[in-house]
This record gives sequence, C-alpha cells and structure tokens, in this order.
Amino acid sequence: MLFLGSSFVVVQGAYILGWQPDLHTRILTASLLQLALLLALFKAFTVLLEDKPLGSIGIYPHSRWAWELGVGIGLGLLLISGAVGIQIALGVAEIDFNSGEIWNLLPSGLFFVCLFGASAANEELAFRGYPFQRLVESIGRYGATGVLSALFGFVHWLNPHHTWISTLNTMLVGVAFCMAYLRTRSLWLPTGLHFSWNLFQGFGFGIPVSGYELPRSLFRVRVEGAEYWTGGAYGLEGSLVATVVILLLMAYLGSSKSLYVTGDMRMHLENGLPAGNGEGQLFPGG
Repeated sequence: MLFLGSSFVVVQGAYILGWQPDLHTRILTASLLQLALLLALFKAFTVLLEDKPLGSIGIYPHSRWAWELGVGIGLGLLLISGAVGIQIALGVAEIDFNSGEIWNLLPSGLFFVCLFGASAANEELAFRGYPFQRLVESIGRYGATGVLSALFGFVHWLNPHHTWISTLNTMLVGVAFCMAYLRTRSLWLPTGLHFSWNLFQGFGFGIPVSGYELPRSLFRVRVEGAEYWTGGAYGLEGSLVATVVILLLMAYLGSSKSLYVTGDMRMHLENGLPAGNGEGQLFPGG
C-alpha cells in the first residue's frame, strides 16, 4: 500500500509538473520516496514509542556489515548464474552478449544499480524489518516467517504474467530472506541477496524480473520450452529451476557457521529487544 501511495504521488506530481518519465524512472522515484517514508515511520516507532535506536531494525553498521552485504551480493550472482547454467544444460535457454552496446550500457547499469538497490532496501525494510521483528516477538520466528513470506508472495501475485510456481518461489525466497535476517539480526545480508538477485537477473542476463522486462542488459538469455523450466514471460522466478536454487540457498543459510550475530550487533540489540520471541532464543544461529 505504501508503494502504491508513493507511486500515486509520483505520477500526480509528474503530471502537474509536465514531467513524463518512463516506467523504470517512475519506479525508482517512487522507491526513493517510499524508502524515506519507511525510515521516518520506523524511526518514529523505535525512537519515540519504544526508546530504541533506529539501527535496531537491522540497519546498524556493525563490524561485519560490509562482509554480510558482500556475501549477499556474491550469493545472488552465484545463484542466478547457476540457474541460467542449469537452463542452458537442459536445452531450454541460449545466451548472447550485447557487445555492440557496451558503452551505452554503462549509464543504464548505474541507473539499475540505483533502482534495484532502492527496491531491495524498501522490500527488506517492509518485509524483514520492523513489522517482521515485532511479529517474531509476539508469535515466534517460525510463525512470523510464514506470515510475512506468504504476504510477500501475495504482493507479487499482482505482477504481470504471474503463475502458481512464481508465487510459490516468491514465498520460498521470502523465507530465505527471513532466515538471512534471523541468522545475523541484520538486514545487510538479505538486502545484498535481494539486490543482487534482481540486478543480475535483469540487467546482467536480460531476464524479466518478476514479470517486468528491462530495456537493456549485458547479456540476453533467450528461452524456449516448457514454462515450468523457463518461467515464461514472468522470468526465471516462475520456473522450477529457481525453486531448486532457492532451496539450495535456504540450506546454506540454515547450516553455514559463518553466519552469526556479531558482538557489537548483539550489544546494540540487547538494550531494546526482549528475549521472548516464542522459542526462547533471542539470537538463533548466534
């Protein structure tokens, strides 16, 4: 609803000013507006109502924040590249390099870094930030993960060309992003994952991102075959190949010993976050 509201403001403001941006510019502008609104709203909740620092929602720059962000970006690239490789091996995809447009792609690349960065930050704040964290306290991490991941899938059901597989995969990746937050009590890892997943899928390989196609990309993946392998017009996220790589991601997030709550992040949280999260663990995986 917040995104729809900010989109309405952008469209109406552009109309009044005589500005006619393209779809992706409108999305970026709405995303930046939404990001500012979310941060202001959560600051009011945390600082004014609960006497907690805003960083307690997972944006505190703790000692490993850059490492977590980088791991998320690397994992996203690895997963998308692996999924495309599987599709090529199955004979349902071919890939071409847009060598003739390399210099024209640079400004587009910078734009899409900003677009997917703002979009990932927004969705992680909304679905793994303050609302999710308060729900963890009230019904436990399993219940909160189920509720917010189902909502995450439902929101993407509104996207063009959606299918039941795309909705299932969106719910599953929502679970993975919740796991990434719960293992670190920080939004840096899930935000890096989310950003990288979308950026390399869309601008990297020219695959529709949740039903939306980008005008330019470094590579162009062409698919042909059964929709449950290719994802059809929705893109890779509508395929069973994506299901497999998401499950692999969940296995990594659930088992990796390199993911934990850092000491300074723990100290940042302990003064404000109660231990009663439903399972008796304030820092699962820590």
